[in-house]
Amino acid sequence: MVFDVLRGAGAPQRVSELSKGTGLTAASLGQVLRGLAAKGWVTSVESVEQRRGRPAQVYSLRRQPGAVLGLDVGVHAVRAVRMTLDGETLVRAETRFEQGSSGQERVDIVEQLVGEVLFGVEDEPVWLSGLALKRDAESEKLGEAIEARLPSRCKLVTDVNADTWAEHIEGGAKGHDDVLLVHLGWQPWLGLLLDGQPRGGAHGAAGDLPWDSLLPGVEQMEWPDRLLKERDGWIYDIVAAAKDGDEDAVAATTQYMRAVLPAVVFATAIVDPKVVVLGGAFSPVAHLGVDLVVEALGKRMGDPPQVVKSGLDQYSSALGAAHLARQEVLAAVVSPTEGVLPISDMPDDFFTLPQEDDQSA
Repeated sequence: MVFDVLRGAGAPQRVSELSKGTGLTAASLGQVLRGLAAKGWVTSVESVEQRRGRPAQVYSLRRQPGAVLGLDVGVHAVRAVRMTLDGETLVRAETRFEQGSSGQERVDIVEQLVGEVLFGVEDEPVWLSGLALKRDAESEKLGEAIEARLPSRCKLVTDVNADTWAEHIEGGAKGHDDVLLVHLGWQPWLGLLLDGQPRGGAHGAAGDLPWDSLLPGVEQMEWPDRLLKERDGWIYDIVAAAKDGDEDAVAATTQYMRAVLPAVVFATAIVDPKVVVLGGAFSPVAHLGVDLVVEALGKRMGDPPQVVKSGLDQYSSALGAAHLARQEVLAAVVSPTEGVLPISDMPDDFFTLPQEDDQSA
């Protein structure tokens, strides 16, 4: 309980603050905090606040060596982030795939990118790697090949769940537990967060509607030839043109958002979320669609949700994969019988844990 409160705190905590968050007395907290400090998880310093009397001690989780990785392997590019166990993104990088590149070439590119984000810290542990992929046979096969090249055990997640979790942790859905994410990109899809947990459905396909007639993809839309010629058909450059006020790009982007609007309204009415987040590749110009969605929902729902623009960029799925990996590492720290494990016991014990989806046991 104390460990979880310290994890969620945005700043070092006084004993009085921890008491409010945990319900424990000061005496009990002192015993718990000394135990966590002895195990290497907690550090304390004197408060810098100017108060009368002896300065109070404030407590926080000790920054641990090493990191988790988050990888998002898409159709057109791979993105990677290196993140500390307390959630700070240290490095991020991306590489585009050449059109027509083979699976082996893509695996090599991913391995090279991982080397870039780990440059200079190769001797520090990688606790876990989160790998976000699309849900199809080709991506699953590619994921198996990538997993064999990673420097740690791998947690496989869908890009839908990774993106949705990133919005929940540090994006437009931060602080909300019931969320509908509308990913506006090459292949639009819907991400669900219900009761604070990503909802993938019985088969992991919830919200995965990219080529349904209700959610036309970018390649099914009519984009001005001038844009495709000048921008080489790359979606982020088209978005950049719309952001810069290019009239053709703005008109085409608005048309795209109108095309996905019926599915967004329908899904929102079924799920009844607190917040609808407009994210994905088009998030930098999502303001072009916010008013459209607000108006449509207002006409069809008695109590429409808040509609917000994502605060994230193209790294959202990689961020989400890293955060999900970090969550699994920290969950493994807490034993139901022994409490919080000593940090010195973590690397070997954790790396030998079975895969979450392993059904052989």
